[in-house]
Amino acid sequence: MQQATRSRIGAAAVVLWSLLLLATGSGCPSRPSPAPATPDGPVASPSTQRSEPLRLLVVDDPPLAEALAREWAARDAGSLDLRQETGEQLVERSRGRLDADLVIYPSRMLGTLVEAGRLIPLPEFILEDEQWARDDIFSLLRQQEMTWGTQVYAAPFGSPQLTLIYRGDLFDRFGLKPPATWSDYDQLVQRLGQADVRELLAPADDGAAGGGVIEPLGPGWACHVFLARAATYTRHRSYYSTLFDFRTMEPLVDRPPFVRALEEVVRAAANGSPAARNLTPQAAQALFFQGKAAMVWAWPHGTAESSPAPEPRGDELGIRFAELPGSREVYHFGGDRWETRSEEDDHRVPLLAVAGRLGSVTTECRRTRAALSALVWMTGRTSSGQIASRSRDTTLFRFSHQAVPQVWTGRQVTARASLEYAEQVAATQGRPLWLVSLRIPGQHLYLAALDEAVRAAVAGQQAPREALSEAAGRWREITDALGPAAQRRAYQRSLGLED
Repeated sequence: MQQATRSRIGAAAVVLWSLLLLATGSGCPSRPSPAPATPDGPVASPSTQRSEPLRLLVVDDPPLAEALAREWAARDAGSLDLRQETGEQLVERSRGRLDADLVIYPSRMLGTLVEAGRLIPLPEFILEDEQWARDDIFSLLRQQEMTWGTQVYAAPFGSPQLTLIYRGDLFDRFGLKPPATWSDYDQLVQRLGQADVRELLAPADDGAAGGGVIEPLGPGWACHVFLARAATYTRHRSYYSTLFDFRTMEPLVDRPPFVRALEEVVRAAANGSPAARNLTPQAAQALFFQGKAAMVWAWPHGTAESSPAPEPRGDELGIRFAELPGSREVYHFGGDRWETRSEEDDHRVPLLAVAGRLGSVTTECRRTRAALSALVWMTGRTSSGQIASRSRDTTLFRFSHQAVPQVWTGRQVTARASLEYAEQVAATQGRPLWLVSLRIPGQHLYLAALDEAVRAAVAGQQAPREALSEAAGRWREITDALGPAAQRRAYQRSLGLED
């Protein structure tokens, strides 16, 4: 048995070393040579690796950086050189040196870093490590967001989906229930906007009546609200292409299913509060917990910033959670037609990589074993709940986390509602169909163009079809500027395909 274990580990070492050699010989002159990895047994504790500081770069997440620094110091695991940067800074430096052994970054930036040759795949002996417990990670996160092409490049800190958070007390009072389809949702938005519901809400800051439903359509978030609604219309079970034609990189965002989705976003926004057009999910959730809305798009998190009320109000408001709706209709791009899903087909399609955080080892890592060991500790079954839950951009991501969901939902949510939320996250992460938000190089440029189009349509400055046609034109310009062949290859790899 011991001999078999040593043989598996030895084989894993050869695989890892081969991957590192391939990474340095792929023809990218800006890629520095990675430090050799010489794993010779099970992953060691960080406390056994003390030769020099481990360099950790945390991107766009001060609360997570603070939690990591605190937990690292408490473990007496050697020196940690922790540095923080913004996503913009990381994009600017992605083809140069990161000066880090480990990097923690927004999920949507995985493709930017991999295509620039900044990350190494996780070796097989990590994927099979019992402490890390890969099979304990939710399915879509494990199979989609952690991977690029056919390889696993990252360990997760959690990746939330936009969720409906609603007041169960009001739903019970008026005999309402969470919507199953977008048609149901549109009717619910109208109902929650009526006077008898609004008069039971706390007034908005301007003294006006509270809004029935808040969709966070602020800068940087309108595009995600739009894509979350469009996902179920665009993701066909027998067709890969969604945002682009994966063979030609021709944008599809001006096609009929996206136009329908934007028309619906515009109608829903007209029935909501104008203030929603400037809100992030966190700001929208704060208003909800103050009693100023009956339902909101967001996700719960346990940090104090999301709970401005002096005392918990979960029992008072009857906080509940529901997945975003789905649709029985789906568009087939290849046939240029609408189809009806069968009764057996799942009609809900979650949008992935909306927020979330991933951790990876860099190609310039000086201490590969120590970095991999630290990554296992940060995201493994034992410590991940204490560390990852400190971020406002994560949520539970392991089946074992379902036993302690309140570290993510916070004190505003009752224990019962927290358990229901955990069950909902697990169900969402097990859906057979999904749409991954843009993760290819230049994703910030594509999403900014789409965000501008959605906000222009919501503001009545452009018709939805016109706004999306303009966005598609800008997407073509971005693709041409970055290189169509490289972008096509990256988009295919983002879908789990390889040349």
